[in-house]
Amino acid sequence: ITDHDTTDPFERARTAADGTGLEVVLGTEFSAELDGSSVHVLGFWIDPGYAPLSDELDRLRLGLRPLARTCRGLLDRGLDRDKVAAIKELFKQLAG
Repeated sequence: ITDHDTTDPFERARTAADGTGLEVVLGTEFSAELDGSSVHVLGFWIDPGYAPLSDELDRLRLGLRPLARTCRGLLDRGLDRDKVAAIKELFKQLAG
């Protein structure tokens, strides 16, 4: 079971698998950047109780959610995808 920048579904997955004989492999998809491009890294057998990991996932999720909403709104209003990508880059640079 994986989700993007969160471990929230882990407990539900464990509960659903109880008594089924299924092994639940917990994972998350991390947002990252490589050579200026957005990439996604899959991590498996994640420990949701590991504080540095959960802190970083919170930072990623909370920082990207407003940006994603803004970009989606601009696309919905008909703004060109290249312009939205440029705005996204600007937000990321400003966020440090």
